Amino acid sequence: MGLDRNQYQPQLHGEKHTATVHRICGEGSYKNAKDGDGASRKRKKQTQLPFKKEKQEKSDEEYEEDGKPSGEWIPMVDVICEGKKTLQDGEQRNGVTFAFIGSSGCGKSTCIRKVFIDQIFTERAKQEDKKEFIIQVFTESAKSDAFKDMDKGILMDTKGLDEHNINFCYHMNENYDKKYNFLFILDDVLDLQYKMLVKRMFLTMRNTNISSLVSLQYPNLIPKAIRTSVYFTLLFYLNTDEAVELAVRGWLSAYLPGHSVKEKMLYYRRWTKQGHGHQMILVDNLNHKCYLVDSKYNCKELPMITTLEYPSESLAKRRKTQNGMVPQNMEEPMEQEERDSE
Repeated sequence: MGLDRNQYQPQLHGEKHTATVHRICGEGSYKNAKDGDGASRKRKKQTQLPFKKEKQEKSDEEYEEDGKPSGEWIPMVDVICEGKKTLQDGEQRNGVTFAFIGSSGCGKSTCIRKVFIDQIFTERAKQEDKKEFIIQVFTESAKSDAFKDMDKGILMDTKGLDEHNINFCYHMNENYDKKYNFLFILDDVLDLQYKMLVKRMFLTMRNTNISSLVSLQYPNLIPKAIRTSVYFTLLFYLNTDEAVELAVRGWLSAYLPGHSVKEKMLYYRRWTKQGHGHQMILVDNLNHKCYLVDSKYNCKELPMITTLEYPSESLAKRRKTQNGMVPQNMEEPMEQEERDSE
């Protein structure tokens, strides 16, 4: 606790950020938030239109022609909003973490804009969670078409990661009982793997109602220690075998079909290269689920692989040890089936 305070000294944020906080929380929020009687506590009741969740059904023929799995698909917006309810529904005030991993041109920025900025943390947050988020985008690709014509309430920082600004917001929520709903989006920020602050965002800042979305081009830019701590990971098209293998081993080995890593890598490549390379795989670490996502942002759940069948020749090899004996209490699961068949 003391280390965090000494390492990052709070600094005042810009006038634009201050104006946004005041607009959402009220002019007296800084003085009264700690006492709980500020103007922002007195919210007007508004009639909320029920958001209609529509499940999109597609014919088997449509997906069979494209080589995609057939069946019922659900909008990714619904999947993520339902998945994060335990953290942000109603009075729950916790941060949610996201990681986007994919090569340049695979549609990461477009997905951030269409799904997360325009829907999940704006319209859906107001309708379902009754919350308004203070959203700030840190990017070094400000001229990207995905970020054109942004709403004036979205704060754009085109100079990359501003550690002092993020740290200021962290101390605000630390002192004011997680009052403000922050979302920080880091889109292709360079040298991200060297930023200790990013680790803190994924591991500790989320506990102070700060949500983080980090977009990267390589899986190894996320340290192993925090890969499973990210609540939602979206894996896009990757243009190298090394990156695909890291994605499979780090996130997908329990879900993708195949008896070997190479077979799972082939499945990953075949799926993500469809839809002009804009298809992806969503890993929900919060609820232990995995989904295929098509280029229109519709999801279909992949079942977890709990058992694998091995050829008899492979089974015989695995039974052998250095002394040619099978240790006690280490019988293969298939042995009982073989005895029954005899």
